[in-house]
Amino acid sequence: VVHRERPPVRSPLHWSVYLGHRRATYLLLRAGFSALDVDDRGNSALHLAAARGDLELLRVVMGAGVIPGRRNFYGNTPLDVASNAEVKELLHRAIVQTICPGTNREFGPSEPRFLCYSTDELFTEEASNAAVVCADPADPLARMPVRFSSNAEFKVRDSEDKLSLIHISEPTRRTPI
Repeated sequence: VVHRERPPVRSPLHWSVYLGHRRATYLLLRAGFSALDVDDRGNSALHLAAARGDLELLRVVMGAGVIPGRRNFYGNTPLDVASNAEVKELLHRAIVQTICPGTNREFGPSEPRFLCYSTDELFTEEASNAAVVCADPADPLARMPVRFSSNAEFKVRDSEDKLSLIHISEPTRRTPI
């Protein structure tokens, strides 16, 4: 009997993160694939993004909801497999942040944490809001899913409202004839 090692079972999201395909990752997250799912080795999309070392890809995965201290079947956390300093620093902050600033309560041990795209702090699902933003200024059709803390979203909307009031109240300038 010949035993062959079978390839790890991964979802399309796992493959897109593993290969570093940001746009495919954006589309799969928007389509409802979960960053919390694990492959047959216990790796989540966060483990794969950390190992890849792509900070922007990691931030998008973290915005979809993650458990930063979750171990794979080999006992490794995403921080353990992280491949560069920036990724390690963000994951370390995610692990040591135990309180949600939006609710002022402690994260549960298996409660997903959502990275706020504007503050890089982690929030519970109830204290953050999903949004879709432009992923590439050169391609306005490229959209990526992100999360904003409720507080950050209110600040953005307040600033937008103030800007629109300035634009509306700005007197029209006429050139002399």
